[in-house]
Amino acid sequence: MGEGQILIAAGGWHDDSPGGAYRLPTDFARYLVRQGHRVAYICPSKLASCDKPEDCAGVEVNRYSVGETSSPSIINLAAHLYRSRRIAARIASRSAVSVLLGHAPLQYLGSLSGCSPKRKCYTVHSPFAAELRSNYPNRPKLSRRGAWAAAKRIEAYIYLQSDVVQCFSNYILNQLQRDYESCVTGKCVVLPAWVDTNRFKPSPESASRIRSLLGKPWNARVPTFVTVRRLVSRMGLNTLLEAAAILSKERLDFNMVIAGQGPLLEQLRNQASALFLENRVAFLGRVSEEQLINIFRAGDCFVLPTRSLEGFGLIILEAFACGTPVIAVPVGAIPEVFGASLQDWLAHDNSAVALAERMRDFLMGRLIADSEGLRRRALEFDFNVMAAMHEHLLLEMESEAVTAAKTAVTSTIINEPRL
Repeated sequence: MGEGQILIAAGGWHDDSPGGAYRLPTDFARYLVRQGHRVAYICPSKLASCDKPEDCAGVEVNRYSVGETSSPSIINLAAHLYRSRRIAARIASRSAVSVLLGHAPLQYLGSLSGCSPKRKCYTVHSPFAAELRSNYPNRPKLSRRGAWAAAKRIEAYIYLQSDVVQCFSNYILNQLQRDYESCVTGKCVVLPAWVDTNRFKPSPESASRIRSLLGKPWNARVPTFVTVRRLVSRMGLNTLLEAAAILSKERLDFNMVIAGQGPLLEQLRNQASALFLENRVAFLGRVSEEQLINIFRAGDCFVLPTRSLEGFGLIILEAFACGTPVIAVPVGAIPEVFGASLQDWLAHDNSAVALAERMRDFLMGRLIADSEGLRRRALEFDFNVMAAMHEHLLLEMESEAVTAAKTAVTSTIINEPRL
């Protein structure tokens, strides 16, 4: 691609706001620096204001402040576009941008108008308009409908402007081909995400021993389900609580620990109380990176009750890498990431009854985890292998060896049977 820098436009920097959507671009930015590339990064943050770049392990992180206006709104949309455009222009005025990589639509669109990159790549975590709609299912106000229409127009424009549209799963590819066929034809590449198997790995201690070391609200003597999710509608946590209530009425012995933050926290607490689950369910709120790994290790089983739009399922691989089994619903790309050998751990659908059935199977010993097999599945998506493939795709450095490796790895999820 010649001289110049790589600019990554994302929804956040993982150190500021932990989460899979921010972990991937953050880890990739650091990887690119280690490979000798100059990398600038644009993202919003509630922790800092604009015009103060920070060197983070060689990555020039350019944060801009975000207001308290609730999303979605025209005010928020305009603010993101304006501020990311201004920062991108400032970065480009110092040194040409060879490649622009987008991991979030508004920051990418703003950056597109602020610089003139030679190559434009956009990574789809989940379709923008569909995710916006799924997170606000009960708000059919005129302003919301306007925001959804605007999101769809923005999304179509982004795909038209991009040289490459990278999808983490076959599920996402099918969504884009159905909804934006004329915008993505000839541009889509399916290349999975990754998991850092050096960071996420099993503990020599048993799950019950880890729970005893962590103390309250953990209980070393009781089988424990765990989940880590943003507390929004599409994550299906209300369904998980309903499933827990079914098992509780059957007097099965278990606890559940829910980590994460979001607008539905109080609503979920109230639901747990109404279902008489106060002594079984604990809400941890936001957790640190170290706490996240301990949650995977402390749980006997991770549960993923997503209602819609699971574009990949990074958290599945993080649990697998720690040797922790996952019970999930057959939504989005989840069956692809599970692979053929783990389909028995999927519920028949995403209802509370179906989820409770699989959780019951686990508690009754009808589902037996193979920790080494789970770890092997995660290693198929190891960070160092996958990041190198993403680098070659980003910089158009394709070779026969990379193509062969990419085909071998992506086939592990793309060609798996779907439920």
